[in-house]
Amino acid sequence: MDPFDILIENLKGNVPLSTSYMPKENAHQELVRMSGEDWGYDAAAWQARKSEILKKVPRLSDDERKAKEIEIRKRAREMRSKPPA
Repeated sequence: MDPFDILIENLKGNVPLSTSYMPKENAHQELVRMSGEDWGYDAAAWQARKSEILKKVPRLSDDERKAKEIEIRKRAREMRSKPPA
């Protein structure tokens, strides 16, 4: 699963508390940061625009994609470990 899909699944709330889980709000922020677009919390809209968004995002090598996935998982862990405000 690529980093974009991981974020969309978090937006849907389909990721169990695991290494890839993050709150919907954070998944949304990451999607906006990565894409420069904002489709809100509508996972179907993000999914529908995925190919267009990825055309604008620089193509990642396998190593870069893996590093991005690791970065997302690390942020997810950090978000889970922060106490609620």
